[in-house]
Amino acid sequence: MRGTKVTLVMTIGNGAFTVLWLILKFAMTRGKYKDDLSFVFLFNALIGFIVRVFTAIGDRHQEYMADQFAFENGYGEGLIDTLYFFKELSAGERLRLRDRLRASHPHLDKRIARLEGLRKESEKV
Repeated sequence: MRGTKVTLVMTIGNGAFTVLWLILKFAMTRGKYKDDLSFVFLFNALIGFIVRVFTAIGDRHQEYMADQFAFENGYGEGLIDTLYFFKELSAGERLRLRDRLRASHPHLDKRIARLEGLRKESEKV
């Protein structure tokens, strides 16, 4: 249920932010900044960066929630093994900062650590 609320808030927030961005962009192309291409470029780059960061944060949060759901439904061990396999496949691969910001999934080490933490908690019970 919480995932649905997060998705709803993100969708509405994204829509509102997009409308605000379009209004500002329209005002800039008609106002005193219309001939200042560097300002328009920087404005668009800043807005694009903000949108990408918030989208990535939301996507990563959803991924953690999906991992927890899979764990709670009995697929935790298989998921952990699969993530270790993917980690092994990408062992020598180093991502640039730009690529890390674009990534929609959390880092494999963080996902594995969270799942192993869930496993330890479930073993205590």
